[in-house]
Amino acid sequence: FAIETHPYRAQLARELGAERVFDPTSEDVPALVRDLTSGRGADAGIETSGAPTGPRTLALSLRARGRLAIVAWAGDVEFPPLVPLGLDVFGVWHWNSLTSAHEMWESVRRAGPAIDRLVTHLLPLDDVAAAMDIQDTGACGKIMLLPHAEVDSSVLTDAVVSGVRR
Repeated sequence: FAIETHPYRAQLARELGAERVFDPTSEDVPALVRDLTSGRGADAGIETSGAPTGPRTLALSLRARGRLAIVAWAGDVEFPPLVPLGLDVFGVWHWNSLTSAHEMWESVRRAGPAIDRLVTHLLPLDDVAAAMDIQDTGACGKIMLLPHAEVDSSVLTDAVVSGVRR
């Protein structure tokens, strides 16, 4: 499942394999997730939006003893009472290369073409302001900033390349 309000990203989630994309502005996401999981709730969720109500919606969609990771960089977040839910909650803002590099690279290798599809824009690092503007529109997946503004065009898939030397 995926939770998304922007049509571009909702379609991208479907292309990446989401069986169902929920719009929290027009649907009761926790109730729908419970319906689709025979009342149980999802096993785990990853909050990446930074939306103030995202963690609450996701927490209420999880099963008892479910796992919730918050990776969005945001200010205060809103949770329902956590003790009755029995959730394991993780705040994640980096990965530890000393202990996790092997597992991280194995995950990247397994994801293969999905990661290529997730990256929708390539820009030179100097265009970070333009990248933020694109991100603010919601009409993108992940934007990759290239420090040397060069890319091997043979590795490109559907990404929009702007101001990058090939």
